[in-house]
Amino acid sequence: MQRNRARSTCIPTRLKTRRDARANVPARAVAGLLAALASAPAHGQGCGPNLATNPSGQGYPSPLESDRGWGGGARPWEIVDGPRTYYESWAHGLAFTGGNNNWDGEPCGWRQATIDFGAERTLNKIVIWHHGHDSAPAEATVSYYGGDKEWHDITAQRTFGRIEAGGQGSTSDEYKFAAVSASKVRFGFDNCGDNVLGEPITHGWIYEFEVFLMCDGDFNSDCTVSTQDVLDFLNAWNAQEGSTDMNGDAAINTIDVVAFLNMWNAPC
Repeated sequence: MQRNRARSTCIPTRLKTRRDARANVPARAVAGLLAALASAPAHGQGCGPNLATNPSGQGYPSPLESDRGWGGGARPWEIVDGPRTYYESWAHGLAFTGGNNNWDGEPCGWRQATIDFGAERTLNKIVIWHHGHDSAPAEATVSYYGGDKEWHDITAQRTFGRIEAGGQGSTSDEYKFAAVSASKVRFGFDNCGDNVLGEPITHGWIYEFEVFLMCDGDFNSDCTVSTQDVLDFLNAWNAQEGSTDMNGDAAINTIDVVAFLNMWNAPC
């Protein structure tokens, strides 16, 4: 089995200063109003506990409905044991069969990892920790098993590579979406396809599968509601990123800034 190496991704952080044409209010003015918040401390926890954690290796939450792994990545319980990376050895987690070389004698195709909570949970974020960028699919789906006993695809905002966990190589792959109630969640992809580098995916390899219920005001998903969320929101808003359309009207303007501040100030 090949070892995979994560590659770092540079995220720009400089705040732009352009006008919001729709609302005709300068972004500079909005930024100036919010700059006074910069000296304020973090004012709240931004997320609940990881709903998928189960270091006991038995019971719930359970990863045992996932497709099988192979070689040093045939340890499904390790995708819910807590660590996002490992230091002493790369041989951990769930390495799927198939991929670009028919690994472990199986052809490439659809692969999935499923977490069964054993009871309904409310959630709005999934984070997959891939063992290297070459193990992260360019396209993937997240879905949930609802009270109607059916699987439903989730429309999610994906953020890949925000955090590099180091060690043997582990990279975050985040999916944020409107809250759902689910007894199971699933991450799936076709390992006949490409990875995020635009190359045929090796096979896919997950070190950790995390599930959260996040606060709306925790814009940067670091589990803390702080002024950094405001600054990160402003950067994204000035870049006209879709994640800042807070009222869902398909227009990014100062109304969205007000909507986000209301979320940021609201109790979680």
